[in-house]
Amino acid sequence: MALDDAESEALERVARQGFGRPETYGPSAPTSVVALLPYIGKARTRGFSVIVEVFAPGMSAMSAPVRTLAGNVLGVVTIAGPMSRLPEGRMLQIGPSLMATAAEIAEASGASSLFRVKAA
Repeated sequence: MALDDAESEALERVARQGFGRPETYGPSAPTSVVALLPYIGKARTRGFSVIVEVFAPGMSAMSAPVRTLAGNVLGVVTIAGPMSRLPEGRMLQIGPSLMATAAEIAEASGASSLFRVKAA
């Protein structure tokens, strides 16, 4: 399977950081590259990430990147909460609104000199 640049970069970051100790995360936390790749692939396809019981037991979260017009990532917008209030189906349902919010923040960030890319 050939990886694109973004996937390769994500895997390089994980290789540097490691997966951590499984007992410090949720029961669904990936503990290998093979287990991580589906998370990356689904996030790329949807445009936002979704995790359920990955960071902590009973918790779920979703996030979307805030990007400049050039495609550079400024940050992320994240929604997190208990699985009882934020099940995977609900996250998939509100995903488009999350992405729209990230796009609005990206557009507004152009007004700040802090987020402008300086020419070399």
